[in-house]
Amino acid sequence: TKTFNFKGTVTKVEWTNPHVRFYLDVVEDGKTNTWNMELASPSALARNGWTSRSLKVGEQVTVQGYAAKVAPYRGNARSVVLADGRSLFGGAADDNGPAQ
Repeated sequence: TKTFNFKGTVTKVEWTNPHVRFYLDVVEDGKTNTWNMELASPSALARNGWTSRSLKVGEQVTVQGYAAKVAPYRGNARSVVLADGRSLFGGAADDNGPAQ
């Protein structure tokens, strides 16, 4: 249930099944941490307007999502605002947020 909303720089993108992942350098309290972000599958993302070139290494993005329960600097990206201002949904069509 722990949410986050921060800006960072994309350092790596893995457009693979079962889930797309990207890595984001985020400055927190003066220290840079690399977050491992999980998205939905490539096919679900494509239905939501994504392409394999939507995220670009070196680009600044804003990410909103849910932090992992046990792994630090890992999370599920629910939405991503790209450098060009477009906001893309990062979850599957049935994403209702974290389990209650």
